[in-house]
This record gives sequence, structure tokens and C-alpha cells, in this order.
Amino acid sequence: MAPAGGPRGGSASVSEWLRPWTDSLGIELLATHMERRNGRLTGELAGPNCRGAEKVVRLRALLDPAAYHPIYAYGDTAGDTEMLALADHATYRGLR
Repeated sequence: MAPAGGPRGGSASVSEWLRPWTDSLGIELLATHMERRNGRLTGELAGPNCRGAEKVVRLRALLDPAAYHPIYAYGDTAGDTEMLALADHATYRGLR
């Protein structure tokens, strides 16, 4: 059984375009962030891309995977491999 809290999602996509959708569904988002300077997007990333090992680092900073059972995870790119390895039930469907 999982600790209290709503659904969570992680993506290497930028939060600036995912946030309206995840907020409307009550999904807590882990994503890549764009750099802002003087209130404007610069086109650069504000830190590491949320993919691969970085996605796992961010997940572990947010929660303790050992406190969740079972863990279900879905991935659609090679950047999800490390996250899928944490799951009891991992589903991978590569992009076509």
C-alpha cells in the first residue's frame, strides 16, 4: 500500500508545457525546468534534464520507494530505463 498522497508523474519534457495539464488532474509533476532570466525563458535548461539517472534522483528526493508497494511505472523512451528498474510492475512502450 502506498503512503497518502496523490498521483505523481515524471517527465524529461519541460514543466512549462506539462504543468497546466498535470495541475488540472491533480498530478504532482517531476520534470525538466527551463531557465528564466528577467521573467523570460532563455531556451536553456535550469539544471539537469529529468531523464535517466536524474529522474531517479528526483524521485528519491521526493519519496522513499521502499515505502510503496507495489510500484507501477510506465516509460516510453530509453531515458526511463532507470526509473522502470525501481518498479514492481514496469511497462515500456517505445515511441514509434
